[in-house]
This record gives sequence, structure tokens and C-alpha cells, in this order.
Amino acid sequence: MKRILVLIMLVLVNMGCASNKEIPLQSIDGINDKVSMYFGVINQLDNVEIVNDSDYTIMTGYSFTIERKENDSWYLVEPREPMYFVEIGLIIQAHSTYRMSVLPLQYYDLEVGYYRLRKSFYVEDINSEYTNQSFELVANFTFDGNIPTNTLVEPLKESGYVSNDVLFEVLSLDETNNLKLINNSDYYLSPIFLLRLEKYVDNQWLLHSQIDVSNLIGINLETSIQPHTIRYGTLNINALNLESGSYRFRNRFMVFENLNDYVLDQVDVVGVFNIN
Repeated sequence: MKRILVLIMLVLVNMGCASNKEIPLQSIDGINDKVSMYFGVINQLDNVEIVNDSDYTIMTGYSFTIERKENDSWYLVEPREPMYFVEIGLIIQAHSTYRMSVLPLQYYDLEVGYYRLRKSFYVEDINSEYTNQSFELVANFTFDGNIPTNTLVEPLKESGYVSNDVLFEVLSLDETNNLKLINNSDYYLSPIFLLRLEKYVDNQWLLHSQIDVSNLIGINLETSIQPHTIRYGTLNINALNLESGSYRFRNRFMVFENLNDYVLDQVDVVGVFNIN
């Protein structure tokens, strides 16, 4: 099982325009050629795959940057508004693969062209000659101007630690405190993301859209949820102007025993609702 170390920090990516200066990649001889990163469907869950074929344990986080290729050089592209990451350390063991979710189109105004996702890593092995040395990986992708919709979503992440003790309920479509999160487990929860909207079509769940969590009141990404507690949130679902059908909000949480300890697992929790 992958260990995940909670780091008490927020990473802010500022807004702005494309940078006019190419930033060289950090690399470590003997490491970069044995660790790879791949980017899949642009708005799919778990769309980044990191393959560690080295003999060393490496660490990364959830933060990333996007770069655009212009005249055979790569330049930083800034998001349309500030992005905040609750940064955690994802520890990837030697000779293993890790998958994570990165959905850049939610935050970027991309033009047609060639892009790459860029992430930082460092070597975690304390007995390695590369200990605490940093390096970067990139994963290329092409944007043709179309944002994919109705893509098949990944199966829900389940956790043996919290079992069925964590619940998310949609109590109404537009009332105050219409969202309810119940943590009946003995573990702390910390959100990785909230409110990814999925729609049930032809006997399968498809990704419908991303929800602007700034409109969500009462449940946020910056606070941990204690064991045996209930949280309420408010979101005017009717204002989303959804067509009739069955929908669900998917929420993903880290599960950990103590606030400043290694994360034990991740779990997806959904709240289903209908639009008539």
C-alpha cells in the first residue's frame, strides 16, 4: 500500500499570462530515465500515471504546472484564477505504479496546441546517494479545442478502514444546509476533491462537469473532518440548470488515524440525487 505523508502547507499558483521565459527541467542522472509520467483523458479521474522503475522510493504531491509548446520551446501557462493545493506527500515505492487525478481544464483557458503537465519529485530513501535530491517529470498532451464530456468515470475507491461509515447525502436541491457529510468512523478525513458531478446514462456513470466549489458553503478543502462528526454544506443545485436524470456528487477523501501521521488510504463517497 502506498504511504501518503501529510504536509501542513498550502501551495498557491498565481494567476497571470503565459511566461515569456522557458524554465529548464530539473533532472538527476540515473533517476529520470527510470521514472515516467503519462497523461490520459483530459477530464477523466485518475488520469495521470507515474511509473517508478527505479530502485528508490520517490515522493511527489498533488501540485502541478502546465506548459505550452511554442517554437520548439516550452513556456509556463498560468491558470485563469489562483489555485490552492492542500499539499501532501505521495510516496511511490520502487518498481511500482501510482495513479492520481489532475484535471487542468477546470482552471486554464487553453488554446489549441501542444502542452505538457509538469510535476516535481524527490528521492525519499535515506540511504540513497540521491536522498532529498529533486527532479521533475513531464507528460505531454494535445488540446484540440474541445473539452471532452460524458467520459466514463473510474470505479469508486473503497477503503477497508472506514467501510460504510462515511456517508454523503443530498437532502434537497436548493435549501440551506442541503448537503450532509457523516463520518461515523474512528478515522480523520481530509478532502482531496469535492463535488465532481456524474450522471447516470445507459446503465453507467459518466463524468458530467466540474463544480465550482467556491459556491459551496460549509464544507471546504482546508479543514480535516474529525471522527464521529457531521458536517453540513449549502449548494444551490437548481442553479446548475441540469437536465432531468439521475446524478451523483463524488467526493474523495484521505483517511488517516492521526492529524499529522501517514495517510492510511483514500475513499470515494457519493451523494445521489434526481432532477425531474
